Amino acid sequence: MKRPVLPVLALVAVAAAPASASAAAIKTSKACYVEGEPMQIVGQGFTPLTGWTVHDSSGQISAFGNADPSGNVALTGPEFAPVIVADTTKPRTYTLTATDNNAASVPVASMKFKAVNFLVKYAGRGNPRKRVPWRFSGFAPGRPIYVHVRRGGKTLKTTRIGRAKGPCGTLTKRSKRLPVRASQVRSGNYKVFVDSSRRFARSVRPQYRFTYNITLTYRFR
Repeated sequence: MKRPVLPVLALVAVAAAPASASAAAIKTSKACYVEGEPMQIVGQGFTPLTGWTVHDSSGQISAFGNADPSGNVALTGPEFAPVIVADTTKPRTYTLTATDNNAASVPVASMKFKAVNFLVKYAGRGNPRKRVPWRFSGFAPGRPIYVHVRRGGKTLKTTRIGRAKGPCGTLTKRSKRLPVRASQVRSGNYKVFVDSSRRFARSVRPQYRFTYNITLTYRFR
């Protein structure tokens, strides 16, 4: 027995209908961004040729535009990852929400993403030879992290700390406060550069820089 013709035609008509706002979805090009880094945001399933908006839970991202004839959306101007005021290496999670103007500006899609500081933190005061936790964030995921210590225009030592982990490029590892040989410890300033390059170069990006000061004290009997 053959199937009726009308139900088949109805199924074809539904399959060919434009996507509705209820099927909308948005995504970012990365799971985690360094604060202030340019973001790419795209979406699909919006009402074709209708306005849309997107904003995040921090209130720092706010963008709008029009969906194309297929219901796809994309930012036409730059948007940047939220700025993290706190001095921390811990990633922050944000919610990105999109609305479709054809749906009375009711949220139709959302997703979560993370942002993190580009930062190096450790207990800098005390014996420069003591091993203390170093914390890194915002480095290239999966890439090694090197600490270059320089003084007087020369690189005293380059130390490989480990590999940046996860989408936010974080790492916690114990190392000396000043990773140089004992014979190189003197009073004065040391320039410290942290990046993903085995060889030191000022042109490497991204590169975290700071100055480490040592004041040696002596006891007199």
